[in-house]
Amino acid sequence: MSRVAPSSVYLFALLFASLACTPKTRTAHGYLSDKYLPSAAAPSSITQKVGNESVLESNGTLRRQLVTSPSGKAYWIRWQKTTESYGSCNSGRLVNGLRLPRQGTGYRHIGDSGFGTDETVAYLRFAAWAVTEQYPNTVPVVIGDLSDEGGGHLRPHRSHQSGRDADVGLYRTKNRKLRWFKTLPKEETDFEKTWAFIEALLRTGAVQYIFLDRSLQESLYEHGLTRGFDKNELDQVFEFPGRSKRAIIRHVRGHKNHLHVRFICPTDDDDCRK
Repeated sequence: MSRVAPSSVYLFALLFASLACTPKTRTAHGYLSDKYLPSAAAPSSITQKVGNESVLESNGTLRRQLVTSPSGKAYWIRWQKTTESYGSCNSGRLVNGLRLPRQGTGYRHIGDSGFGTDETVAYLRFAAWAVTEQYPNTVPVVIGDLSDEGGGHLRPHRSHQSGRDADVGLYRTKNRKLRWFKTLPKEETDFEKTWAFIEALLRTGAVQYIFLDRSLQESLYEHGLTRGFDKNELDQVFEFPGRSKRAIIRHVRGHKNHLHVRFICPTDDDDCRK
């Protein structure tokens, strides 16, 4: 079967066509265009909500979403909707999981558990690409576990069961490459690039939580201020410094060397649970 083609030059960002792939090893290889072209319109909020018709649009199984990268340019992310997340992240499964390619623009995936929903894979790839947009020739960020192909329990995690979780490493200063997750001294942690990755994810409006040790939140918070974000807005995003109960970025032990990103339930997945 043929892949879905972009309808016009300015709309294209991501394209995942699954119908020609075998269901047991469905991957995103061959379905990503690295050519991102901006749209004339751009949503402005850092936490733009998914579901707004002007941001997320559906046409049959094809989905497209307008997202502003940290550079300030707006891009369309596009994917073919074929996956489904069932249950919760701590007790769930994944149907027709999409494999994150081993490597792509701005990232490198390690481990064997690289399956997620179409949305999870699309957003991760967009965020990694968005960092390279701001910092050309940057070393790839390390992405670790997502879920197993069919979801379910994944050692040693309690979550990562329904295709909506992903572990992402930090960036190191001086553009030094990391082969795996590593706890870095603050002076060796590149907070600019790490924030750029987080900001790109937040702009999708699809992030439920990001788990990160409190010791790293302060530096990221301060960098968000230098990026021109309002303190009141950042206070809603970060648990630091006010310990907001509604914060997206929250302290969880064991997250000094990576981010644990959890995405909200996709709008089409009726049996998905928070």
